[in-house]
Amino acid sequence: MGDQQNWDWEVGERLVTDLDEWKQTYANVYDEVVSPDGEKIGAIVKDEEGNLTCCVNGSPWEQTYEKVYSVRFSPDNRLVAITMADDEWTALVDGVAWEQTFEYVWNLKFSADAGTIAAQVKGDEGYGICLDGKTWEAGFLQIRDYVLSPDGTRVAGSAQVKELAEGDIFEFLTGVWTVAVDGETWDRNFVNVWGLAFSRDGRQVAAEVRLGNTVYTIAVDAHTAVFGSLVSTRKTAASWPRSRQRRAGSWHATGKTSGDEPSISFGGLSSARTGAGSLRWSRPSSGNGRWR
Repeated sequence: MGDQQNWDWEVGERLVTDLDEWKQTYANVYDEVVSPDGEKIGAIVKDEEGNLTCCVNGSPWEQTYEKVYSVRFSPDNRLVAITMADDEWTALVDGVAWEQTFEYVWNLKFSADAGTIAAQVKGDEGYGICLDGKTWEAGFLQIRDYVLSPDGTRVAGSAQVKELAEGDIFEFLTGVWTVAVDGETWDRNFVNVWGLAFSRDGRQVAAEVRLGNTVYTIAVDAHTAVFGSLVSTRKTAASWPRSRQRRAGSWHATGKTSGDEPSISFGGLSSARTGAGSLRWSRPSSGNGRWR
């Protein structure tokens, strides 16, 4: 919710902007959003000639565009939007465009510390991630999703690295997906990759992966540790069958590991599913098998 030290805690009313005045000035006003600190209101506005731009507290951005969408405020109260002009797409932050333009831009995300803005992009080299206006050098056949490190300095995405003919299920099962971290791919492919997460220190990347028709596991920095079941301390003792074990602070497998790779355990950090297709890194409490 931004820096609460700068909030106005006084009880009362204060006019931030009058949207009725906007509607008298522009042919259309829509997709209104409010900044986290409550001090700004932004929206897409259209003039009588059909040109689009964004307006913040009644003040429009200087340039107009053919298309504008995905308007939102960052956690530090900057208005961000994706725009298209002359068939070229980019992102604007408080009215300032990224230097690069693309065939398409989508899926804006903000880092936890609010300093970094990222988006998925499609360019001449293929699909990639743009981080504060800078794009990965290598392009990929597809990027399905991505995640930012907690400090916003790193980014990882699920990337298709092998071409696949239509209907070629046999090649698909050999593994055509992997994880790209800061544009560099893991040295191992998987059937599917999803649910990416960085460790709290940003040094490691975990992902849920599919190894075969019915084999699923967790990979961390391309290493897997399962065949059997993954066990996490998130479950209560009563919810686990007796054949499975719990260990505070780590994922581990009750079956044998994959090849010569060790079971996944990383100091005091553990990964746990927080919902469909998502992972969360957490530090367990002192050895009692429970999560903070």
